[in-house]
Amino acid sequence: MTITMMIGGSSDLPEGYLNSLPEHDANFATRILETLGFNNFDNRKPVKLIPDVQGTILGAYEKVFVLCDERVRKCFWQPHDDLLQKALSIFPGGTLFVSASKDSSNTFRYRFFENGTLIRDHGGNMDEGVTVDFGPPLPEEEPAFRNSRVIDGERIFFEARVGGSREIEEYTIDAYGETLGLKITQRFIGKRDPRHLSVVPASLNAEMFF
Repeated sequence: MTITMMIGGSSDLPEGYLNSLPEHDANFATRILETLGFNNFDNRKPVKLIPDVQGTILGAYEKVFVLCDERVRKCFWQPHDDLLQKALSIFPGGTLFVSASKDSSNTFRYRFFENGTLIRDHGGNMDEGVTVDFGPPLPEEEPAFRNSRVIDGERIFFEARVGGSREIEEYTIDAYGETLGLKITQRFIGKRDPRHLSVVPASLNAEMFF
């Protein structure tokens, strides 16, 4: 998958909130885009929330927003860009998760904020391995790290094949980083295998802007 995603949650967000299938709020969506400075849209249409679809997809709910837009990558590669600060202002005192990955180069990067403070920043790629590793693994990441081993100086992650198979596959960090980051979305979405194409409930309503 190639996913660029931002999820913001309120300070009183129940774990797995999106599994309750909250209603999308079109007016809130408009305010979110205005706050982020994303004003270059002439049209919008109802869609399901599918994070790996190209374009701008936004689900705006009472306690969470989910944005899929390539401009989220600026949070990582343009350190002086103010997109993160704008996003943090939507739910003051809440949480914010941003993730960007690209399959062709096994590049991944994700960040997690609580109450406006960065507590986790992790990233890497196929050529360099881990390039950023700030903060301890979050609770959603910890099982994967506990089950991993360092072999010949390289950390290897072990996970059962998708589909319930008992066969265990081995992954280097560049191949596993996207999955590792998406495990953090469990606090918004509930327990779900992030390796599946749909990492959010398939029936969540959202909008596409173009």
